[in-house]
Amino acid sequence: MASSVNPNKETTSLHHDIIRDEIDETVKLIEQAKKEKDFLWYTSNEVLSACRDAILQDKKEIVQIFLNAGMRPDTDAYVFGNRGFRYPLIYFAAKVNNLRIVQLLVEKGARIKQRERPCFNESDHQEAMRIAIEEGHAETVQYLLENGGNADGSFKGQHGLRFLGEAAMKGHKQIVDLLVQHGADINRALSSILANFTARYIPRDKKISYDDYYRSVQMLLDHACGTDFSGVKDGLEFLKHLKADISNFNFVGMSIDGVPITREMLLQQGFQGVEGAIFTENDISHIEDEEKRTTIQRHLDIKFQAQGKIVYDNGIVNLVPLADAAKNGFLDVVQVRLSTGVNPNQTTSARFSGCPAIVAAAQKGHFEVVAALAQHPQIDPKMRVEASNEAQKHGYIKIAEYLSNFNINELNRYGNALIHEAAEKGDINQVQELLQRGADINLANRSGETPLCIAASNVGSIEYNAISSKHLSLIKCLLANGADPNKYVGTSPLERAAMGGSFEAMSVLLEVTYKSDKTETIIHDLSTEEIRVPWFVPLMFESYGSEQWLSILDLLARHGADLNAANAYGNRTLLSLLIKELSCIGITREELILSRPFTDDLIEREKKKFEVALEQLNCLLKKGLDPKVTYGPKEKTALHDFIEEVDLSFLPNATEAVIERLMQAGADINAPDVDGMTPLHVAVMAENLTAAACLISKGADVDLKNKEGKSPLEMAGGDAGILAALQEKNTAAKS
Repeated sequence: MASSVNPNKETTSLHHDIIRDEIDETVKLIEQAKKEKDFLWYTSNEVLSACRDAILQDKKEIVQIFLNAGMRPDTDAYVFGNRGFRYPLIYFAAKVNNLRIVQLLVEKGARIKQRERPCFNESDHQEAMRIAIEEGHAETVQYLLENGGNADGSFKGQHGLRFLGEAAMKGHKQIVDLLVQHGADINRALSSILANFTARYIPRDKKISYDDYYRSVQMLLDHACGTDFSGVKDGLEFLKHLKADISNFNFVGMSIDGVPITREMLLQQGFQGVEGAIFTENDISHIEDEEKRTTIQRHLDIKFQAQGKIVYDNGIVNLVPLADAAKNGFLDVVQVRLSTGVNPNQTTSARFSGCPAIVAAAQKGHFEVVAALAQHPQIDPKMRVEASNEAQKHGYIKIAEYLSNFNINELNRYGNALIHEAAEKGDINQVQELLQRGADINLANRSGETPLCIAASNVGSIEYNAISSKHLSLIKCLLANGADPNKYVGTSPLERAAMGGSFEAMSVLLEVTYKSDKTETIIHDLSTEEIRVPWFVPLMFESYGSEQWLSILDLLARHGADLNAANAYGNRTLLSLLIKELSCIGITREELILSRPFTDDLIEREKKKFEVALEQLNCLLKKGLDPKVTYGPKEKTALHDFIEEVDLSFLPNATEAVIERLMQAGADINAPDVDGMTPLHVAVMAENLTAAACLISKGADVDLKNKEGKSPLEMAGGDAGILAALQEKNTAAKS
């Protein structure tokens, strides 16, 4: 009989061996645990607790043994004992600032940042960074940052308090410096500590004190040279909660919405102690605190090196970011930034709606700034196109024309060229101008759409019964200038015009479009199938619902379309499509309840709808649509569909009118479907007494049997009304 390991004994032994550094005994116990529990050996809380304690006691060799034996470095262990919160092993190493074990775990694959596409509810893997910042372990924070850790993360359950905000609140200057160097957003940090300071529903013992808030803001501003505060509400909202004065606060190189902060600006806002605040390089030299002076000067020098140095006569330092300078038309600033190597594609600092520098300048009409950016060798051509569009939109025609001369066929970041944007708007004048300047009339955008495709997509709307005359004119203009109606991906311009219900656009396009069969993808329950359908089939069905539908059908028929053809699925003809629409005529139970005693008005409303539908049916039948045509797997006729799907019994003589009209056009009253079901069989099965009585009166055979050997009379069963009608007809026939 195999012996089993006593978990408590195993745990006790592991703990004793760890304390005594008994490496050989530890290996034996781990091997024994692996034999007993196979690959799940390390999921035991006792084993995990032992590994956790080895980390906390700096037993690197023993931790190495656990990892070499197969323990995953991302495995979670309880904080205390075997209950409570669980954290990954690296959390415990970071908590005690055990850098060598942190390094070991990272080298073995412990995650310290969230994946680009995390699974639902997956950890962000920043627990080690959080505890290292909280405990003030700068060495561990530095290692994590240098190995891919996120400098701009946040703490959970603390109103989004950022890492940088926590470090400032705890007074960890070295960690603040490290986080800023690795890209932490000072704007976000200030906003997060402001949110925690002003929040009403934070327990008193966890709420930021005024002193901590004051000190945190001051510390962050010491590292904020070059920060633009346009992303923060009212620019300096975080300062408005400081009761004390702001003397000795640093504002060198900072800006609000792209405008450098000056002493006069803050005096106008009514802040106290502005005279003692720091705004210029000269002010920095007078700071008595050497550490503070060194910190500010170091960050300022870093910004000068990265962005170039601009100092005005009044001593104000301009470190406004390139895109914000472009937005405000600061040509000298833009030129300095570009000469220093700043990316010309930089976006404005608005947190959620930043736009590229050249686009921001074009929106404001700053021609010289736009020109400086447009000529830069590293400018993204897509940004030039977008800037041209924006300039055109805002009325800066000179800028739009200037930019379009670089490459008139370049696509913007949304995948469109100027001619696509003009086609979308239906701007025929702009399209003609672009064509004269060399725009490619058949240029495809990122989605494969040509200007003609775009114009055809916007020429009409069946839903709103609207036709766009300007897009119709544009279609004619494009065709006259050589647009190819047969160059498209997926949906042709002709089919797009059909979807919009535009008879005139289809008339123009039909003359120049290849009439070749189309491949349609049919989706089944578990598979797809590609079939070939005649060119006219999609046009007939996609234009349905348009006020010009009947005219479109005449147009298609003149070009050889078979109006009796079924759709791509083979389960509908045009006639059955209209028949199915008759099922929409009716009064709901809710309408009856709400309308009492005005039911007659509802019936009159539906009667008018029926008259319109009946007129359409008459028109279709006059155009040669054959009610004898069968379709679908059941090989039904339009008469089958009408009786099965439509109940017009609440409208006097409506059912009779439809059946009579179909029969006049040649419908076979006794036509069987694939199961041998005649229209009368269907009426009995649907318990449609009105239809059954009408069919019988028109001579339907009550004795015809379906494939199950049942006649309509036999199928009637216990339905007294239908049974009586059928029996009466049957008796009359026999006599």
